[in-house]
Amino acid sequence: MSEFDWVEARSNCTVDKVFKQLAEDVQRDLERHNALNPGLAQCQDFHQCNERRFYVSRERVHRVVFDRKDGRIVIVRWAYMGEPTPLMALAVRLGDDGRCVLINEEGEAWQPWQVRRKALEETLFG
Repeated sequence: MSEFDWVEARSNCTVDKVFKQLAEDVQRDLERHNALNPGLAQCQDFHQCNERRFYVSRERVHRVVFDRKDGRIVIVRWAYMGEPTPLMALAVRLGDDGRCVLINEEGEAWQPWQVRRKALEETLFG
């Protein structure tokens, strides 16, 4: 039996790689949501600004922005004519189970799907 290669796993667990995967997964979530809710498909969009920022918008009224900055992933919600509301700032770490996890400011470890749900649920279903 071979031993777990934690060095390779940790090398693949970086903010850059997790952010890129998060963008792909958010886009896939939005496509899935729009396919399941065809009447809302024109109201919600994914926008890739650059390799450090993307966002999901709803009817140009509501926006969830994902930024990669200062070695973290920062997620903010913007409402039309309102101030931004910080949702979370996340660090990336290799968990004891060998999976890459996102750590919030309180030290809680979340899987990527949990981050996406917490960030997008109100925008997609709210």
